[in-house]
Amino acid sequence: MYHSIHSLLMAVPEVRSAALPYHQLGLRVVLDPVAKGSPTGMICLGGQKNLLLVQLMDQASLPPEHPLTTPLHDALSASRVLFAVVLRVHDLESTLRRLVAKGVSAVAHTLLIEDGSKLTDIAWLPLQARAGTDLVLVQPVATMEQQHSAAQQFGGLNHTFPVRRLDHLAAVTHDLEATTRFWVEVLGIPLAGEVTTSTMIIRQFTIGDAKMELLGPAGPTSPIWQRQPGLVSLASWEVADLAATVDQVRQAGLSVSEPSTGVLPGTRIALIPATQLSGVAMQLLEYV
Repeated sequence: MYHSIHSLLMAVPEVRSAALPYHQLGLRVVLDPVAKGSPTGMICLGGQKNLLLVQLMDQASLPPEHPLTTPLHDALSASRVLFAVVLRVHDLESTLRRLVAKGVSAVAHTLLIEDGSKLTDIAWLPLQARAGTDLVLVQPVATMEQQHSAAQQFGGLNHTFPVRRLDHLAAVTHDLEATTRFWVEVLGIPLAGEVTTSTMIIRQFTIGDAKMELLGPAGPTSPIWQRQPGLVSLASWEVADLAATVDQVRQAGLSVSEPSTGVLPGTRIALIPATQLSGVAMQLLEYV
């Protein structure tokens, strides 16, 4: 049912100021050229087969009738910057029928562009308590290849920062078994892998060429118990050369940790803290 992770939604106090550190890093942030209403900041990343959008949204970004207006307001009030994950689906109508039959509530809406033609069908799923994150489902009119071509035309891919693709997102859950069952039995996304450390259990679900991870406690003394359940304000991005990328971050004037061995086998990572990037940390990940 699910094609890929379409976009990440960030709730920020003001789009233009939130975009500045991304520009500084070498990522092009453009104002959405087609959405109706006040523009959002949009970062287009990836290629023809795995294009993904990071959308920076403030209170003025959405009209009152938009299904994300209230969730955006709630996220801003709670200072939850990364507040939802958007999944691209093949057939939104049939996907919603299946989910509603399993007890999932949804608010559907059709988004239009300025000339009145349809941009995409969208549905908001308030699932943080059950899935670890709220979800949005979209069925765009344009294919991913067409969206990639459009992004090239308006300069949305003119980055100097060498991000390849989104590798994974993560959500904290105190009831890992129940949340895992929800992803498998209700959302219909099979478990793809598990990594266990001394403090946590990581359950992985593949969506397109990226993963959604559930982080659960490995025992009664796990620090996971002290963390708020829900989406972690961090996105992990694959890079080809971690050392060179870390150097580029520092040359841009941003802070980044020293490269170290990652929790996931066969990886090295470095972290740009959330305070440097308007509230969402950027993990740089290299497969070695």
